Amino acid sequence: MTTTAQSIVFEVQTTLQDLDGIRWPADEIVRSLNDAQREIVSKRPETAETTVEMDLVAGAKQTTPSDCCKLIEIPRNTNGPAIRVADRALLDALDPGWYTKPGVKTIKHVTHEASRPNTFYAYPPAGAGASVDLVYAPYPTDVPVPGGVTYAQVTGDIDVDDVFKNALIHFCLFRAFSKDAEFGGNAGLAGTHYGLFKSEVGADEAPAAG
Repeated sequence: MTTTAQSIVFEVQTTLQDLDGIRWPADEIVRSLNDAQREIVSKRPETAETTVEMDLVAGAKQTTPSDCCKLIEIPRNTNGPAIRVADRALLDALDPGWYTKPGVKTIKHVTHEASRPNTFYAYPPAGAGASVDLVYAPYPTDVPVPGGVTYAQVTGDIDVDDVFKNALIHFCLFRAFSKDAEFGGNAGLAGTHYGLFKSEVGADEAPAAG
């Protein structure tokens, strides 16, 4: 990621005709930029994926790393056989007592539900030495919020792929125009920039207006 956050804030303040940061200060735009990065990783986790060797705790229930935004897959035991995804309701029906079975080193199945994004279950339960390859998308690192109001005070680079530069600009403009949505055509401009953000990212759900 080589795109500077300053270049994005400059584009946004230029479009807003507010390079002095009077109505839309740089710190406010950077906060929108950070929200935009998280939206992108949430909607397109494959663009930020990383793989780690994760040592499992004893038992069935496991917790993803603290920086995990989205769990993508758990393909195999570390340096071992493949792991298949199973339906937890089916496991519960076939083997109701499986949660308390003795721990093993080699995991056969994992279950994961979107409603519990930071939790997955190992079957059979994990024992000593159990480790898996875990593929996930970490939260992007925030751009430092500047102390000044103009783009010149902004430092750091974005932490999503450079291809999303335009998407970040559109999200920031969406937030900026949403701020004054009750005036003139700003509500329409906000909607236009949200639509452009959605198109650039490939997201289906609307992000929050702030």
